[in-house]
Amino acid sequence: GVGGGGGGGGGARQLVPGATVQLTGLLAAPHFNGLVGTVVSGPNENGRYTVDLITSDDEVTREHQTKAFKPDNLIVISDDQLQGGSVGGLRAAADGGAGGVGTSARGLEANSFRTVRT
Repeated sequence: GVGGGGGGGGGARQLVPGATVQLTGLLAAPHFNGLVGTVVSGPNENGRYTVDLITSDDEVTREHQTKAFKPDNLIVISDDQLQGGSVGGLRAAADGGAGGVGTSARGLEANSFRTVRT
């Protein structure tokens, strides 16, 4: 064989049209980091891949944007990662972290009522 192609690291998924990818490490457009999209085509002449991004997704609207990204900024994710709730786990951790905030705020509120009127 010629070169052996790098060994595929345990079913490493390729950047191919139809692959599900997550954006990462974008400095120019940090609001896109963490978004998930589908590779439409690529690489183009600049070595970038066109990705159909879901920029907002709720019960009412699902907005898509199609943009080109460098492969460095794309992580190919598998369907089982999406369904397996790796994102949900992170969200739960974030929610749990916010739990201890309410108590100190209540103490401040009580103090602010003691205004002395003269």
